[in-house]
Amino acid sequence: MADRSFSVDLRVGESLAIDDGKIVISLLEKSGQRAKLAFVVEDGVTFLKGKRASAGAEQAKRGLTAVK
Repeated sequence: MADRSFSVDLRVGESLAIDDGKIVISLLEKSGQRAKLAFVVEDGVTFLKGKRASAGAEQAKRGLTAVK
């Protein structure tokens, strides 16, 4: 399966639904460079936090505008 990447701007109180609502991410708070997110997921969904997520943030800081 090929990786895909995208970005979305959210304001505090807004949510992003993924895969027909199987995953819903809500932005609860924002302060400086930190954001507090809430995740609502269906059973069987797993998450990983680590270098992969931060690599995308580093690319965004360098001005990445398109991912193929």
